[in-house]
Amino acid sequence: MTKNDELQFRTIDYLRFPLIVGVLFIHNFSVGSSGDFPVCRTVMELFSHVLGSLAVPAFFLISGFLFFRHTETGFFGKAYAGKLKKRTVSLLVPYLFWNVAVLLLFFLLSRLPFLSGWFAGRVECSPRFFVSALWGIPNDEGTMTYPIAYPFWFIRDLFVMVLLSPVVYSFIRKTAIWGILALGLFWGAGGQLPVVGIYGLSSAALFFFSAGGWFAVRGKNLLSEFRKTGRWTFFLYPCLALADLLTKWQPFNACLHRLGIVAGVVMIFLWVGRSLERGRIAPVPFLSAASFFVFAVHEPWLLAPIRKVLLRLFQPESDAAMVLIYFAVVGLTVASALVLYRLSNRFLPRFTKIVTGGR
Repeated sequence: MTKNDELQFRTIDYLRFPLIVGVLFIHNFSVGSSGDFPVCRTVMELFSHVLGSLAVPAFFLISGFLFFRHTETGFFGKAYAGKLKKRTVSLLVPYLFWNVAVLLLFFLLSRLPFLSGWFAGRVECSPRFFVSALWGIPNDEGTMTYPIAYPFWFIRDLFVMVLLSPVVYSFIRKTAIWGILALGLFWGAGGQLPVVGIYGLSSAALFFFSAGGWFAVRGKNLLSEFRKTGRWTFFLYPCLALADLLTKWQPFNACLHRLGIVAGVVMIFLWVGRSLERGRIAPVPFLSAASFFVFAVHEPWLLAPIRKVLLRLFQPESDAAMVLIYFAVVGLTVASALVLYRLSNRFLPRFTKIVTGGR
């Protein structure tokens, strides 16, 4: 492994935990609790809907890159079967476990009078509802579906991309960079595939997973390639992020927002890579190892209950108090999840390994 390759994988390893924290910020956005606090609303928009929005695309990009490594000479038969087997363990098994666990939790909450106030929803005892809960319950607008453990839509879409990886591989090989650019334009314009686009084949997964795969299939180093043309993102992304924040209610914001995501993903790779190279930061193995567990337990197990408790306990009446609670919810959720991971890994190591996909 060359020095550049080692730095690349150290960068990916370091990014796992901060990106998971970004996911927590996304899910910590609460419109109802910020209506009378404009400063808090702006802070929440920035961290949840601007900066936080880099997390999932970055994960898709990393996943595609790692999945298609060492496939420069071919990707069919045993190569596909081997990778599918590994991803079944690392993605499908924890996906099913955590969704069934949340389904059982909601079933219990909805039927115990003294706990029903903490649960707003319905759980039916029917095969149809069970299948819908595991795959995707449509949202109010009908533009997306989420499993009952809704953060796991990312794992669902990622596993769909793994299943379709031979098609993606052929597409990458035959269309070169032009195919990836076409997928990027399709995603950037807000395109979605009919029907399946909201049932596990999102355009974001399709573009970023394929883009990561393109780098791997071509035998390219992510950091080296980003350094060739991406240094301008250190100036461009802050400008785009600010413009995104200030134009949230404008019709053109969606395209501006997606352009910012591309620039932001490149920028965070470059910033982390440069900081690691200069010794300013260093990966923390415990945090990297705990990342999936933090993702799995943060919602609905920790984040929403912690937010509800803090709001009821402190009853904030100012912007400053709301902002403090907003950050405190994420901090307490992360801290609680890390403690639970430490305990689980110590006393139930085999169980922990299974429910985190062998991580």
